[in-house]
Amino acid sequence: MNAHLGKPVMPLMEFRSGVLAVFVAVLQAQSDQQPQLAWEGEVDGTSILHIRGNRLDIENRQGAPVGRERHRFFDSLPEMRQDFQMRIGQSRGRVRITQQPRPDNNPTLSVEIEHQAAGRAMYALAFFWKASDRRNP
Repeated sequence: MNAHLGKPVMPLMEFRSGVLAVFVAVLQAQSDQQPQLAWEGEVDGTSILHIRGNRLDIENRQGAPVGRERHRFFDSLPEMRQDFQMRIGQSRGRVRITQQPRPDNNPTLSVEIEHQAAGRAMYALAFFWKASDRRNP
């Protein structure tokens, strides 16, 4: 692993290929900040990403299931309330946060991706939150 601002950074080659690796590299170069979660997938219809801890589940609401899905957690979603940011690297539809993590929703961040155009399209998203400090429990 490489060091980046005192935190371990996974080599980009571990992403296998594609948009996600480029997107994370560009974010790091532009803001000197690594996302806590990077996600990509092909969407045809409406899908919702549900993020809890270091787990990501996809709910397909309408259309085909998400294809070519890849994601990488750099830090778990915290259980405490805080501000979350999302950056869209690639999109041809509407992407929005529909639910913020709260104690009464099993701290879950939900993101709706709505692709209305015909056929599939690749989406790439990055999520930022205050990273946990594993040195100070």
